[in-house]
Amino acid sequence: MIRDQLPYQPGELPSAQKIWEVHRKVYTDLGFEDWAQLIWEVYFKPLGLPYQ
Repeated sequence: MIRDQLPYQPGELPSAQKIWEVHRKVYTDLGFEDWAQLIWEVYFKPLGLPYQ
């Protein structure tokens, strides 16, 4: 699910913001908002990305 929304383009990697947006959408769509929160806290908050 996540991989489908982040297609790999040689020489063009998705930004951390885009990766976070896809993770948040997938986990919340599946009903795992607590996992989305945990992933944000551990990986994306330290990068300075907002939860929303």
